[in-house]
Amino acid sequence: MAKPFRSIRSRVASAMFIPILLILPVVLLALYYVGQMNNLATLLAETDAELLRVGNAIFHHFFEVRNAERNFLLSGDSLFLTTARITLKQITVLSERGRRLDPELKNQFDSLTAAVNEYRQMLDSLEKFRMLRPLWTTDYQLNQLQLVRQQVISQVQFATDQQTTDSLLTQINRLEQEIDLYQLLGGLRTSFHQRLSENARTIIVIAEKITTRANHRIAEHKGKINRLYVWSQRNIITAVLVFIGLLVFVVFRMPNSIVLPIKRIANALNRVENGDFNVRIAINTPDELGNLARQLNRVFIRLREIDDRKTGQIFELERRFRLLASSINEGVLVIDRTLKIIYANPAVEPLLGIKATDATNKSVKDLANLQAFLPYITQLLSGAVSHQECEIVPGFSSSAVCFEALRSREGTIIAALIVITNPMPPEPLATF
Repeated sequence: MAKPFRSIRSRVASAMFIPILLILPVVLLALYYVGQMNNLATLLAETDAELLRVGNAIFHHFFEVRNAERNFLLSGDSLFLTTARITLKQITVLSERGRRLDPELKNQFDSLTAAVNEYRQMLDSLEKFRMLRPLWTTDYQLNQLQLVRQQVISQVQFATDQQTTDSLLTQINRLEQEIDLYQLLGGLRTSFHQRLSENARTIIVIAEKITTRANHRIAEHKGKINRLYVWSQRNIITAVLVFIGLLVFVVFRMPNSIVLPIKRIANALNRVENGDFNVRIAINTPDELGNLARQLNRVFIRLREIDDRKTGQIFELERRFRLLASSINEGVLVIDRTLKIIYANPAVEPLLGIKATDATNKSVKDLANLQAFLPYITQLLSGAVSHQECEIVPGFSSSAVCFEALRSREGTIIAALIVITNPMPPEPLATF
């Protein structure tokens, strides 16, 4: 079975996939809270606010009914009662609508419907009572009738004949009937208006309960929305902080398994570029970078072997060069870019005036007999002269001096080779 994260591709894919998995719970949590707040806001807007509008509309319509009732009592125009009946019908419709909005208020809306129907019937009775208005009397008029009755009764005591007595008794009987009728109508009117007022108060109380219930639900749902908003903020911020922490861990931990091996490989290549072949990349992972490191290690070993062979060859050539230079009669000097002598054969000692071994690491500028060579050496080391040149240097008329640039493997000039056919001290210049 293949191990997880065996390749760089799987690591990169996991580095991309893990943040997605980390942010997914945050997104789902945010969507959950948004959905809950949206549901509550919809409930608040469509149900609670509508229920409050229903309660306020019931109040408004019932006040219109009461105004129509008063106008009818004042004017006697039945059109006001017709308007009141239509308005009561609208209240019944609002009651049915409110029952659908909040089933918990079913009893209140049933009571409201019953009270409205009873109030409609009482309005019908009110019209009949209005027809009896000519028979209605005030308390003052009723007291006057009772006073007249008392006066007639007192007149009976002083009646002198039977005919007068019978007439007075008939008048008393008629007055008593009128008083009884007026008292009965007054009682009925009072009872009717009391029932009408009680019914009106019942409707108003029920409407107040509906509006109170709507306001309570609005406040309750607003509180839930606020609490849900606070909870969502707190939980989402916590989830985001956790996500950021995990993401930072993933960002800095996962790429290190890729970036650090690449840095190690780059550092190793830089060391090899600078000529250090004794380097080994310590990467043992089973992925592509591990395979590359192992292949480069084999390449470095091969390069080290080649470099060792070339170094041995160079040492051998240098040994042969020194042996050859020490056995010839021509003077040989090797001067580096800092104008220091790095090699001098014994044949050049007469020119130097010191032993060849003592001349090593001395500057050309410090040796008076070599001052005439200085311009040629400077041009050669600066690259102004790129090929071998043999010159007759002033003061060395009996000798030919050859200058050759020594280059590295990269082609850069690293030293100057000087061969002098007759390495004797310079001749003094003629003076006139």
